[in-house]
Amino acid sequence: MAGFAKVILTAILVVTVFVVFTNFVLFFPWYMTLAYETYNLATVAANYNYLPRDEKEFVLNNLKSKPIFKECPDKIKISSDHEGEYSYDYYKDLDNSLKPYVQRGETFYVEIRAAFPFKIELAGAERCIEYEISFRLPVTGIRYYKDLE
Repeated sequence: MAGFAKVILTAILVVTVFVVFTNFVLFFPWYMTLAYETYNLATVAANYNYLPRDEKEFVLNNLKSKPIFKECPDKIKISSDHEGEYSYDYYKDLDNSLKPYVQRGETFYVEIRAAFPFKIELAGAERCIEYEISFRLPVTGIRYYKDLE
């Protein structure tokens, strides 16, 4: 009887290791997509010295249409220290404290948070654990604004 129990335990462990390995094989492309999109968004934000809303919405919609990101679309969050809804022309006559952009050389952050669905099927029932993971990059503004002097 002890031998039979060892065989069952070994089979359960092998299946569990296989399922965990399969999930981690899917995790690395998912994480690299998260890093790639954060890098692209940080590049755009560095050009404007703030994160424009339309770029943020574009990346958010793009991520929500990707295969693994589709499973937890409400968990995808994009944030930045400096975000703006309008173009430079709207902000140029406002007070400096109300402007979303910073001067050239100042640093701010761009971050994308998402949840990776870790799925395991046990006894015919699927269990899903969502791991919230973020990728954050520091961004240094490269544009010089005369109205911030």
